[in-house]
Amino acid sequence: LEQVGEEWMRGVVCIFEANMTCCRRKHEGMSRCDQESLVLPLLAMWYKVSVAQTRNIDPTQGTQMLYKIMASQRDAVFPRSFPFETPKGKLEHRVLFGDLIERLDNRIAESSDEQ
Repeated sequence: LEQVGEEWMRGVVCIFEANMTCCRRKHEGMSRCDQESLVLPLLAMWYKVSVAQTRNIDPTQGTQMLYKIMASQRDAVFPRSFPFETPKGKLEHRVLFGDLIERLDNRIAESSDEQ
């Protein structure tokens, strides 16, 4: 396996900036966007990386790099909302992460204080 570079990672973590197939097709036959299905897995990844960073559990270069990249591009990595376009062209403003990242960060900080 080859180690990936920081510049490559910077682009990859901003997955919500991509033009997803469901969005290009204006969500024909769909009530949800694929972006909405990615919220929980990305929350889990942020939790794991944040806990590792704040508690120095996994001080590997990869974990530290991922935390640094995600934290520095927080709004792009975890957008609060997104435009959902219906097949008829109507735009709906939908919540994506909302305030979940701030709440998760607060929970991690509280649990770190308890230890």
